[in-house]
Amino acid sequence: MGAGRFSGTAVGGRRAARPVRRRIGRGRLSGARLRRPVDAARRPRSGAARRRGAPGDPCRTAHAARSGDHPNGARGARRTGDRGAHRGPGRTRLRRRRLRPHPGRGAGGTERAERGRARVVRAVRLLPDRGARRAEPADGHPRPLATAAGVALVRTGRDRRRAAGREPARADRAVSGDRGAHRRHDRRRRRLDRRDGRDASATDGPAARTGSRADRRVSAGVGTEPAEGIPAPPRLWRSRRRLRALGRGVVGLLFAGAVLVTGARLLVFDAMWPVAIVTVFAPYAAAASVVVLLGAALVRMRITLLVALGLVVVHTLWMLPRLTPAGAPAPGGTRMRVMTANAYFGTADAARITALVVRERVDVLAVQELTPESAAALDRAGLTRELPFGAGHAEPGASGLAIYARRPLTDARPLPERTTMPMPGATVEIDGHRIRLQGVHTIPPMRGQAGKWAHDMDALRREAERRTLPTVFLGDFNATLDNASFRALTDTGLRDAHEERGRGLTRTWPMAHFHGLPPLFGIDHVLVAGGIDVVSVSEHRVPRTDHAAVIAELALR
Repeated sequence: MGAGRFSGTAVGGRRAARPVRRRIGRGRLSGARLRRPVDAARRPRSGAARRRGAPGDPCRTAHAARSGDHPNGARGARRTGDRGAHRGPGRTRLRRRRLRPHPGRGAGGTERAERGRARVVRAVRLLPDRGARRAEPADGHPRPLATAAGVALVRTGRDRRRAAGREPARADRAVSGDRGAHRRHDRRRRRLDRRDGRDASATDGPAARTGSRADRRVSAGVGTEPAEGIPAPPRLWRSRRRLRALGRGVVGLLFAGAVLVTGARLLVFDAMWPVAIVTVFAPYAAAASVVVLLGAALVRMRITLLVALGLVVVHTLWMLPRLTPAGAPAPGGTRMRVMTANAYFGTADAARITALVVRERVDVLAVQELTPESAAALDRAGLTRELPFGAGHAEPGASGLAIYARRPLTDARPLPERTTMPMPGATVEIDGHRIRLQGVHTIPPMRGQAGKWAHDMDALRREAERRTLPTVFLGDFNATLDNASFRALTDTGLRDAHEERGRGLTRTWPMAHFHGLPPLFGIDHVLVAGGIDVVSVSEHRVPRTDHAAVIAELALR
């Protein structure tokens, strides 16, 4: 470092040397300052130095005090050289006041009556092989003193309370996740930086101890890692703020979606296009509510946390019955297997449908979107040999619907009310049990068609209210268990087969990534009423269609 070179020194007076300050940078250590010595040849000599005929070097003064030849004695040397004493090239001595324990206070006390003040310890240079050093005050609480490239300061105003465990360090509070600590730290840093600009001309000595609040900051040096317990650098803190802002944005979007879907689910009508479509996302809103609850707790969004807690409770009340299976049916009795399949405009694999009928021993089959071509393909595949009786007929497009049965069908007729697409029904007798079968295919509730879809659902509801026999509704309802129109249908006494077996979250459309998406919604159902119990229900993939085939085994009482 060479000989001490400072901008001005009062050797015998009370004013110490005034070093030249410069900022280390604006980023990681915007509040830290580096004491940079100035060339001695360009420094004006003080009056005391001229009177003594000495060059006025404080380091030489401190060195003279150590050798015992200081004019004012050791006390004067401490007063003029306590800001750093030079011991020669490459060596530095760290000088600090001794901490005398306060009477009756133990080793944690400080020597100052004003315990709120901060003690400043400066290091001009360190030994090359020792790196950053740590101070050990009387209370045993370690403090970082200096680093290899700058000056670090020590805060000791609250040492006694921290040692007693009654008050954590400010850095500890920030690291432990104190709410708003990052913002308070940045505001305090900017405020101290502005004040540092006004106090840059302050002199050292007693005046400097109370002048600049920046000298009471705890900071780390350039090019070294921050010591344990020291707040993270501002750049890292900004990254944390960005992550927190991103987390709040994601939580806010999920929260808005969950609230929107929950509001649509609470409505008792869905004859409008947006309501009918939004309501089918209720299971996903339940999962989003749980994510929002956890995310709001992490990013400290209190109001969102409370609302998300209410959403979780509401969705739990809605979803829990779907996941709870009903009681097992009584052993014995007559069994019947029913199946529903959507031919997707007649393009479904007829051989696969016939194979499922033969393998699962299906007694009743309902096919939606049956075209004349697909009906002929099913006939060639042997479906009519397994299920020779039928009701309904094939039509071009998506309007065709037919029921195939192993036993004779009677009273075949469509719904009494006119619907968008024909929905035929019939009665079958199995082992003395007469069962009313009703095929279902409603129009999708898309834009401009939600009213027609709601009308079709109302027609099914009125048919269920007029029933006099055990009834089975099976087909493509284009509705989930959350739609208000479907809930009105089940309120008549119809029970969903999936929900009866605790599989109310089963998804049947779109199937097998037909539209580039995994199955999202369960819109194919088998509903039963009267003396019928559900034994089992399963889904099967059919090539070249976007619906899963649903097979339910029923027990007749």
